[in-house]
Amino acid sequence: MEWAGPRRDGLFVTDYFTRTPRKLSPFRSFASIELFHFHIPEDTVIAVWNLITFKEQGGTFGDQCPDRSITVYFRSGAPSVINPLHTHFPRDTAVPGSFALTLTWTLPNRTTGVFNVTSPLPGDWFLAAHLPKDEGKISVKGLYEECQYLFQPQLIVQRLVNIAVLYPGHVTEQSMAPHNRSCLYKVFVPSYTSQVLVEVLRCRGAEGCPLWLRVRAKAPPLHNSTTLDCQEHTPCQLAQDLPFWQHWYYVLVEKHPGVPGTVSFQVTVQLTESLAGFLLSVNATASLSRLRIPYPQTGSWYLSLRSLCATEHGFEPCTNVTAEVYLRAYLSPCINDCGIYGQCKLLRTNNYLYAACECKAGWNGWGCTDNAEAFSYGFQLLSTLLLCLSNVMFVPPVAIAVRSHYLLEAAVYIFTMFFSTFYHACDQPGIVVFCIMEYDVLQFCDFLGSLMSVWVTVIAMARLQPIVKQVLYLLGAMLLSMALQMDRHGLWNLLGPSLFALGIMAVAWTARTIRRRHCYPPTWKRWAFYLCPGALIAAAAVLLYAFVETEENYFYIHSIWHLLIAGSVGFLLPPRAKPSRRLGPLPRRKGCGYQLCINEQEELGLVDPAVASINSICTS
Repeated sequence: MEWAGPRRDGLFVTDYFTRTPRKLSPFRSFASIELFHFHIPEDTVIAVWNLITFKEQGGTFGDQCPDRSITVYFRSGAPSVINPLHTHFPRDTAVPGSFALTLTWTLPNRTTGVFNVTSPLPGDWFLAAHLPKDEGKISVKGLYEECQYLFQPQLIVQRLVNIAVLYPGHVTEQSMAPHNRSCLYKVFVPSYTSQVLVEVLRCRGAEGCPLWLRVRAKAPPLHNSTTLDCQEHTPCQLAQDLPFWQHWYYVLVEKHPGVPGTVSFQVTVQLTESLAGFLLSVNATASLSRLRIPYPQTGSWYLSLRSLCATEHGFEPCTNVTAEVYLRAYLSPCINDCGIYGQCKLLRTNNYLYAACECKAGWNGWGCTDNAEAFSYGFQLLSTLLLCLSNVMFVPPVAIAVRSHYLLEAAVYIFTMFFSTFYHACDQPGIVVFCIMEYDVLQFCDFLGSLMSVWVTVIAMARLQPIVKQVLYLLGAMLLSMALQMDRHGLWNLLGPSLFALGIMAVAWTARTIRRRHCYPPTWKRWAFYLCPGALIAAAAVLLYAFVETEENYFYIHSIWHLLIAGSVGFLLPPRAKPSRRLGPLPRRKGCGYQLCINEQEELGLVDPAVASINSICTS
């Protein structure tokens, strides 16, 4: 959206850009930030970002959510290279600068901020936003309404139109009226230009040429741009060595304050037929030099080489000396592929693709090279062994199930124990990792086994008819597989099947209680020594899993979770069902032959066969 309007020193156009709100995440690595991409047109004199942040909780305004500061970074040409945790960068890495702004809350559920850039560079601009690093608590999805912090940037730009163009070698006449303070020009610098020379000539109308000459590349000059006072310098010439190629250079001629009357002058530009930048130095003692530039600005990059020889006056250009240099330049999505303690992830913001390292095992930094908080090898080994060996606690429930003739339940417990062990061996963040199959398969089987263990245990406690129990087992396996495929970390994936199974068990126990007119299970020992301890152990496991587990204590809290869940199964699994008291069929006499059974009364026709008592004679 844009609109135009007059201004004292020219005509300007106002453009408006906005982006959809996005949910912010706590900072862990660059992969956890939200990146916004804007394009600023040429000839822009001012850009204003309106930064809107608001809270949501459960689809409504999050007035009860805590105030968390939001940090926003701005950079032209490429995404910002940020380091809010103050970690170390890899060696030989040049870190480009960026602007940063921290937003604080002014209203319970909404806050705004403004960031102005005068004469911004044209082209791509990137905004990166994130929340502060959290305490690493692992929360169960769906347990409570999560506080969401949404961030929406808006951009308003004002750009000048019809800026006068200077042509190299041509003289431009200009008269500055009393009500005008400045005149703005621009000149295009082609490739292979080594110098831009701007000169003000024949200044008339005031004593001593009271003008300032300012020059800047890519955008209109600022107060701190390269400046020359024409009143103090004769001739009034301003040179720019090693200019940017294929870009506009802007020339601003500004009148001193308090100068009356009209000032006339001439402006001319001369271009001479390679570049300031990062420095690489190679010498006899350091024959290899390397430079890494994270998120380089898009466009053409140039490298200029010069040989210097040591003299008694320092380093001077060499004469009659040749130096052979091998140069290799390449692009990579991440520095050293993030090393062994990181993973290079390809991320996308709308149509913009970028890559970032996601570190693990306590390593941090842009290339996962900062080991200030890294886990030691012994710690990694200990955490892996605890998470894996804690599943051995499922052996007693398996033995109890086999002894009680719950063979299907025992198979489910073995399945859970096996896949939980190898899932945690593959899930570790460090180098102590062992995967027998794809991570996604191991995770699915571990979650399915855990939920099926709860399902079959509670259904077994209900003591249903065998055919009903088998149908429920099969139905539960199919429905749980579907639920895990939709969302493996949702609260209702664990709570829903458990509550449904408990409901079936409650109905079955209530029916037995009514039929027998006695509480079921009938013995107080079953309640005191099995059901109550098992229920308390299971409740403690759920509370640990939902409210205590964090990233820092995960390896031992989750190991305790394994022990408690397996222990509760051993208490809750019902004893073996007693055999039926009904008499079975009478044993048949050994030998070949057949039995012929005849009802005597029916044969004699004395009574109705439908009501006659059975009094049969069997002969062989």
